[in-house]
Amino acid sequence: MADHQPLQELREASRRVLVSIKAVPGRLREALTASPNKVRNRILAAGCCAAAALLVGAGAWAAAAPVALPVPGEPPAAADQAADDGAAGPVAVALEVSAEGYTEQSSPLVAVVEPVADAGGDGADGQGSDDGPASPTEAFAHAVSAEEVSSGTASVELKPGTYTVSFVSPVNQDGSVYKVPEPQEVTVAAPEGEADDGGTAPESPKVDVKLDPVPADQVTKEDLDKIKSDLADAVAKGDGTLSGDAGSQATDKAEENASKAPASKPAEGGQKPEEKPAEEKPSDGGQTSGSSGSGSSGGGQSSGGGSSSGGQSSSSVGSSGGGQSSGGSGSSGGGSTAPAKKWVPEQGHYEPVYENVWVPNVQYIRHPKFVCNGCGASFSSVDAWGDHDFAYCEKGDFSHGTYLDDSYTETVDNGRYEKKQTGQKWVVDVPGHWE
Repeated sequence: MADHQPLQELREASRRVLVSIKAVPGRLREALTASPNKVRNRILAAGCCAAAALLVGAGAWAAAAPVALPVPGEPPAAADQAADDGAAGPVAVALEVSAEGYTEQSSPLVAVVEPVADAGGDGADGQGSDDGPASPTEAFAHAVSAEEVSSGTASVELKPGTYTVSFVSPVNQDGSVYKVPEPQEVTVAAPEGEADDGGTAPESPKVDVKLDPVPADQVTKEDLDKIKSDLADAVAKGDGTLSGDAGSQATDKAEENASKAPASKPAEGGQKPEEKPAEEKPSDGGQTSGSSGSGSSGGGQSSGGGSSSGGQSSSSVGSSGGGQSSGGSGSSGGGSTAPAKKWVPEQGHYEPVYENVWVPNVQYIRHPKFVCNGCGASFSSVDAWGDHDFAYCEKGDFSHGTYLDDSYTETVDNGRYEKKQTGQKWVVDVPGHWE
């Protein structure tokens, strides 16, 4: 309602001018009638007419002059606001960031600032009452560049109040990310006009941001999906560092770098091949080379236990009497030697294995929704709500001057299945065998 105060004051001033104009003819007649001097009457009449003309011109100009009303949804500059309502201006809050490996090729580190609910008498939506203290800065997101981190100049400007500051991790060019700290609460006090008794100004607030690197091979797909989703939400309420092309470039860079992480890649060619099946050597059937021996009896009629050749001997084995008997003949000789066999290992090759793999194509769709706090009507833009509020203001109803941002982001995966190589298998061309 405070936004329409200048319009009400202008209407009141115009009404007073018109009342004064209407009173001029009556006062002019009274002056002419009361004075007997005709010359003086003419002079007086001319002066009154000139005054009336000036008043009429001033009234017409006041009625026609455009009034610079604040644009709905666009708060006045912080310095002008502070000068009008006596509140303190914004304070620079330093972000002391430590992030090893964070470069301009990484997706941006994003600080998400949200006012604490009921801080300074305001709600979480940042809409304070007309009679209460000034509202703190509304929730927003700010991208911190690698140059700001390296030079130590990263900061955000906040009006006095209490806020929570959280962070969205960058995604580096190799797919590595960071473990971000827990959300931190920071209180911004109004800046003092003078230094303290010691001659030193009060210390400015700051937020320590230590990012612990997470190597790319330890990053999970769930980690990457959460970072991309949080970044899309941050872009939707981002300041100048995340609006327009800057926001699109931030999400595209995160998507590009995340695709390089091992967790985003299916198994492809070049990975360690599967183990070959162990060969089993069959038996050769006992066909190994060796020596053979044979014994033959010759020349005698009875075999003896010794080895003799063609001689006659007398033996008492198996005979009685004085008959002649020939001794056994035994011949011994070495057997023939065959060449030894050898095992020939199997021969084969690796062939790729293909499977249907899901290839994601994630899109983040923003659904704007702005709800009038006066009547509950919903609008797709702040401008549409502003037209709605102005229409009621012209009717004298100023209860539609605030709104609730109920916008949200929808994640849609329009991916598809593609046949990709997921492994390799061993194919036998020539089985192992004995030769």
